[in-house]
Amino acid sequence: MPCHARPQPGPGARVFLCLWLCLLVPAAFAGPVYKVVDAQGRVTFTDKPPRAADGAPQAEAVAVAVAEDGSNRSRLTRNADGEYCGHLRMPSLAQPTLQLRAQLAVQPPLWQQKLTGLEHQLYGLREYQRQDPQADTRQLDAVQQQARDYRCALHWASEQTARLQAERDALLAETGRLSARLAGLQQQRDRVCGPEPVGDDPALAARQQAWRDCFADYGAQTRATERALIAADDRLAELQDAP
Repeated sequence: MPCHARPQPGPGARVFLCLWLCLLVPAAFAGPVYKVVDAQGRVTFTDKPPRAADGAPQAEAVAVAVAEDGSNRSRLTRNADGEYCGHLRMPSLAQPTLQLRAQLAVQPPLWQQKLTGLEHQLYGLREYQRQDPQADTRQLDAVQQQARDYRCALHWASEQTARLQAERDALLAETGRLSARLAGLQQQRDRVCGPEPVGDDPALAARQQAWRDCFADYGAQTRATERALIAADDRLAELQDAP
């Protein structure tokens, strides 16, 4: 949605204001933003520039810079109800991982869409304030706070996605290590214990008991490794790429 500003007094002021917007206005847009000045000097900011009859663009793209130090987003807060970015409640980390991953796939694009709309509003509001420093800033302040909240939410989602990816990578390495250990234990058991002595000859009784003791020693280690491998595989299944 475009947002409008007051008419400007002349071309010089328009050039200066364009430079000011390019250098000073922090924003986070999903795509380019265009500044349009009509014949009456009215300024519009939009992500869909008008085109002439020959298809040529009739608007200039405005470059924007994004602050990366966290100063342009709200601070994450925690209480008994959960985590919040301003008025936005974050998805619960206590819910099953599959549900959390589904929300991390759906929510950030919606938050980004909302933030883009707020940033469009900020362009017009900042320009209006620039031209009239005595104007009421309550609307500007409210929109800025909402934008900070959505930036906080997007940062939170990025951190949670990275955390789950790091856990997935660690589990992949762990399952590989456990699989190798299990195979090694089985090979070592077969080599040390040898084949099971078979027969009813009383002379074999001592060898059969020794084999059972040897097999039991390796069996305990093997079962513990198998249980750890199953647990890692189950957790990894919750962290696969597809929700």
